[in-house]
This record gives sequence, structure tokens and C-alpha cells, in this order.
Amino acid sequence: MLMVMRGKSRPAPASIYKGRQPGRPHFIPEWAKEHGYESQADLIEALGDVDKSTVSRWYSEKNPSSPSKEMAARLAALFGREDEPECIFRHPGDDWMRRMFQNRSDEEIARMKQTLEAAFPPPKRGTK
Repeated sequence: MLMVMRGKSRPAPASIYKGRQPGRPHFIPEWAKEHGYESQADLIEALGDVDKSTVSRWYSEKNPSSPSKEMAARLAALFGREDEPECIFRHPGDDWMRRMFQNRSDEEIARMKQTLEAAFPPPKRGTK
């Protein structure tokens, strides 16, 4: 597919970067810490053949890069989630909650919500 910009035909970005993972927020540092990898060096050592600049870009606070699909699968496997490489794009705490509610009946979910709401009532609005 070609795009026309200022009278010139250029390949569309999707064809230039074909096969690359689109940039998207991830939680690699949080997953790593959750699984005992306290530093970037620990994660690099666990992954083996990964460049330290790649891991550094994942940890960048200003502009973190997304891992490739293959690397996302390796990270998920390292974190015990080889069945779901997309897990690194959710916070580990959210992932735990999602799995808790997964494959439950509507009745079970309603009971779980009641229990959580009884234990942790929502804060009252308008008060400090």
C-alpha cells in the first residue's frame, strides 16, 4: 500500500515495519520484580542472549520500547505464563485478579464481588 505525501508516493508505515510489535505500554519491570529479578542485570542474566540496551529501553521511564512478539513470549515463559505472552501488557496485580474471575459462573462472580465490597467498601464521595 502506498501513501501520497506532498506529491510523493511512499510505502505505508505498516508495510515498512511489517512484523514489528506496535509500541504499547507494558509492565516488564513490575513482572520482573514480582518474580525476583530485582535489577536489569538479573533479567538480562535470566534471559541469556538479550542485549543490555534492549532491556534498558524496556525500563526507560520516558519512552519505554515494546518487546518483539518473540521476546514477549520468552518473557512470559520466564514469568511462568508461557500460555499467555500478552500478560506482560497487564500489571501483575490485574493479571491475578483477571485469572481469579476467569471461568467462573455469574453466581460465583456476584458472590466474589459482594465479598470484596463487604471487606473493602468504596470510599465515600466528598469526604477526605
